[in-house]
Amino acid sequence: MVRSRMHRLSSLLLVGMILAACAATRGLPEDDGGTGGEAAMSGPTCTDGTKNGSETDVDCGGGLGVCPPCGDGKKCNGVTDCVSGVCTGGICQPPSCTDGVKNGKETAADCGGGACPKCPVCIQCKENADCDTTICSAAGLCAPTISVTKAVYAANCNAPTNVPTIIMACDKKVTCNYVFNYVVDVGFDPAYGCMKDLSVEYKCAGGTTTKKFYEACAPCDPQNTPTAIKLGLDCPPCLGVGQPPN
Repeated sequence: MVRSRMHRLSSLLLVGMILAACAATRGLPEDDGGTGGEAAMSGPTCTDGTKNGSETDVDCGGGLGVCPPCGDGKKCNGVTDCVSGVCTGGICQPPSCTDGVKNGKETAADCGGGACPKCPVCIQCKENADCDTTICSAAGLCAPTISVTKAVYAANCNAPTNVPTIIMACDKKVTCNYVFNYVVDVGFDPAYGCMKDLSVEYKCAGGTTTKKFYEACAPCDPQNTPTAIKLGLDCPPCLGVGQPPN
């Protein structure tokens, strides 16, 4: 009977040793208070210093709403992976003035911002220097401005006289209320005794319509007393982005 008991104890001891050995070889984790397990189970993040998940480079890319877009020189799969919006050959490219994308300091695609060419009429701007019309409107668009194509005095008296001072005074302005006086602007009477006219033709930048200002009798005093004529030229605002008025 004693031998039987001893045999049972030996068997139990052997089973216990086998179980302990199995646990050791399996590398069961020790209790770390619950922190190690959570760390092991957490997924990729955009701040873990590793290229993982759907990222195209370390902690960036992977599409909208995943991680921040990648900087220049980083790997990419498409334009949304890059800060510049340009992915060529799997690499994010630096902004340029010919890539067809608004990036860098540009105010619109490939224009404005100082480093690129000035923006055309009715394209987005932040300051006058961004526009080839030299005026950025309150709406944030390069404003249509006056371009005088012809300014002629006394044509009706068969003495057409160009008036370059009107062109200089009105070009590149949204409105021009220049006051014409033949003594100042011409300096002589091209047709003494004739009731002379004044004709001004102009266009607004980006538009196709020729606008006209006409005064039939300037001056109307038979003695040719100088008469001031207020021109009142103006260009309406943009109809929308990339839509100049006619």
